[in-house]
Amino acid sequence: MSLRIDIIIFIIAVSASSPSVIAAEKKGEYVVTASLTPVSKTATGSALTVITATDIKKRGSHYLPDILREVPGLAVNRSGTFGTQTDIRARGAEANHTLVLIDGVEANDPALGSTFQFAFLSTANIERIEVLRGAQSALWGSDAMGAVINIITKKGQGPVALNAGFQGGSFTTQKSTLGGSYGNALFNINMHADVLRTEGTNIARTGSEEDGHHNRTYDLKLGFTPGDLFDFSYTRRVAKSETQTDPQPATATIIVDAEGNQTESDQTYQNARASVSLFNKRWDNHLSFTHAKNRTDFTSSVFGASFLNGDKTKYAFQSDLNFQTNASFDIEHHISFLTEYEDDNATGSFIGGASRVGFITRSYAVEYRLALLERLFIATGIRYDDNDFFVNETTYRITGAFKPTTDFRLHGSYGTGVKNPSISELFGNFPTFMGNPELTPESVRGWDIGVEQYLFDDRLNIDITYFRNLIADQITGSNQTVTNRRGTNKIQGLELSLSFSPFNNLDINAAYTYTDSKDANNLDLIRRPAHIGNINLNYSFYADRANVNVGVSYNGTQQDNVYPPFPTPAFQTTLDSFTVVNLSGSYKWNHQLAFFGRIENILDASYEEVYGFTAPRLGVYAGIELTLNH
Repeated sequence: MSLRIDIIIFIIAVSASSPSVIAAEKKGEYVVTASLTPVSKTATGSALTVITATDIKKRGSHYLPDILREVPGLAVNRSGTFGTQTDIRARGAEANHTLVLIDGVEANDPALGSTFQFAFLSTANIERIEVLRGAQSALWGSDAMGAVINIITKKGQGPVALNAGFQGGSFTTQKSTLGGSYGNALFNINMHADVLRTEGTNIARTGSEEDGHHNRTYDLKLGFTPGDLFDFSYTRRVAKSETQTDPQPATATIIVDAEGNQTESDQTYQNARASVSLFNKRWDNHLSFTHAKNRTDFTSSVFGASFLNGDKTKYAFQSDLNFQTNASFDIEHHISFLTEYEDDNATGSFIGGASRVGFITRSYAVEYRLALLERLFIATGIRYDDNDFFVNETTYRITGAFKPTTDFRLHGSYGTGVKNPSISELFGNFPTFMGNPELTPESVRGWDIGVEQYLFDDRLNIDITYFRNLIADQITGSNQTVTNRRGTNKIQGLELSLSFSPFNNLDINAAYTYTDSKDANNLDLIRRPAHIGNINLNYSFYADRANVNVGVSYNGTQQDNVYPPFPTPAFQTTLDSFTVVNLSGSYKWNHQLAFFGRIENILDASYEEVYGFTAPRLGVYAGIELTLNH
């Protein structure tokens, strides 16, 4: 117990002495998730974290959830080994309360409870990630109750470049990458392929049968800009995977080691977007089409074969106006109008008798932003969702940021959000589970307030944010169906983050999150640890050709559900806290050739993030990367 307390005190002390999670904000940096139009991060009132391609490369992780663990406010739970079910809960909200965008495509799966399959998300070819926390439905619609995670892949630029890489290591793991890019003022293209295969580890507490994982990801991004007035882009990502798992039979409480259980996934995301700019770029208009296709097949030694297919198609038009008034006071105005048509549908072995079911949502949104003297920034937004199946919803938000000096900033936000019932909740998706077509959307009212301070010539950046969420009408299990629970989940917490560069070649990043999450009966919500902390140290040397990175992640105790054999009802248990230490390094031999390595869970910690599913132990990996420029 004393060791756990020491770890918590250490994390709090480091966080209080120094923010930013992954990377310190570059002054003047623009983000695309916090508003309907790009906005300076300084002008953003909502809590926002930016992760760059450089941050990802230094850490060396293959799976993106391992990087997202370092973001304040996020709790990550993986069901055992590589490629297995992975959920992310933001600020105490549920897993399907986080909206995920991949190059502008809403990637949450309508057939799987509107969750996103983080388990298959590779870090390869990602340019940046923006994590916008808090209720954001006024901007992004349903699912954006806890956070929005926006994943942006790389764009072709510069002369022709080809790159290839290979790595191997523990658990018979092999990973290969191949890519090419080119870009100029008129045209750009980026193509990338990433293939990983591992025999994995046994996710059950007993037995020795390994649960393997095979994942392939293919990216294509095109851009065409014939002049200053017109721009066209197209992106497409295909991800295919097969993951072996173990069942939880009706006669056992925990997972039992067994062969013949597998989940196969096929995901395709595409986005076509055309933009026209008029009146010296004061009036911009955007027309877009996005489509997300998710195909999931299950093979179980207990329940046999089944499938779930989800599709989300969206057409959107957005018009943006920006202008100035009273030039002596430098007042900037930005107004955006958005209309969307979204079609969500699904088929499945047990959804509506295997017929195609779904609903259509028509949305209308307006956002207004004001910037005064580059010191005061205010943004307001409102959205109306007209759904053809259940009750219509209006959501709104207001954010503000005040920067009286160049080194100090106040920021805060208040907003509402909704989560529409998923297709599986409405129509069912399992032989013993019946849908409930009378469900109404879940809703949230939330606010946060924080301070950010730069010190020592911007070498130290500290950000402290308090948040509070009230979630009503939570959709929860009731016998063999789901209902809207009466009452309100009350969640509050504190996010601390730091970024400190005491020397030009040493970077220290730390984050700590305290979350107090209670349901309507004042019981702890499951899989929301009260304490989560991370420290990352990165040291570069030998003229920046060599790099060493050390990451320490602490996850406090948390509640989880246990499902014993029928008719014994489910009950809660406490999962132990754990600390994982990772070490990675790289060496750039020349402009073409680089070597890298990584040791995961270097202390060989034994732990479970989900009850009954054991996590991988110590793993060692090494590889090479070759880059050719024309």
